Amino acid sequence: MLFRMATGTLVNERLPSVLGILPSTLERLLRALQVAGLLPKGQPGGGRKGAAHLKDLHLSYVMLGCAGLQPSEAPDAVRSLRSVPWRWTNNASQDVGAALPTLEDMLAYWIDRVAQPYRQGGQWFPGALVVLRSWQIQLCLAPLHAIITVQTTAGETTHVYAADPTLAPGLRRLTILSGDVLLAAGELLADTEKHLALTTPSFLDQVRANASLESNNAGHPRQGVPASMNDQPTPMGPAASPPRKVSAKTKIFKDAPMAGLVTTR
Repeated sequence: MLFRMATGTLVNERLPSVLGILPSTLERLLRALQVAGLLPKGQPGGGRKGAAHLKDLHLSYVMLGCAGLQPSEAPDAVRSLRSVPWRWTNNASQDVGAALPTLEDMLAYWIDRVAQPYRQGGQWFPGALVVLRSWQIQLCLAPLHAIITVQTTAGETTHVYAADPTLAPGLRRLTILSGDVLLAAGELLADTEKHLALTTPSFLDQVRANASLESNNAGHPRQGVPASMNDQPTPMGPAASPPRKVSAKTKIFKDAPMAGLVTTR
């Protein structure tokens, strides 16, 4: 696993608005993961040199920790989900790529891939942003499984990770993370690698703005991203999958068209 870094300070400042939760809630989640030894702690003295550096794998733990009912339950959620094995893929696509053996590996890989275009100059194509924003992961602690869904020009691809491949039916509580969370994680990684100041305009805002522009570089694939991200520009909009049925008991933490974090009970 290739580890890359982001500071805990950046994570706590940028992720709450994407997840739609209070900064204090995310701070408690991060602290719980640090106490459990799942995230590194900052060094005495603070500052950039003393700040805790979160690698791509650590950022995947922050995402998995959101499956806990409370911030204090984040460590248990991570320990349960991180090593869940891949079981099968529906509608395998070269655009999406093959699944990796465990859920933590798959998430860390996607975070790193999102950061890759920025490392190569920050140029995104509208089609790439559409694909990444269509990305969605459903996390479930009982029965223990995760389903990653990605929309491409070839249709919907899903990677299924599960402790028990039978996925017996029953009452389930799902935590759903949208592609915006993945984009934010990749942005954090890329921003830190480039040593950007906190006052620098968000790269995520930049790529969203660029998504409305016509591309003059059609037919020139970029390296390090899925093939579908080299497609012709695609209009921004919701993914092509059928709308998800939301229970009356669903709690949506962000009142926006694409909530970053949704939990169903």
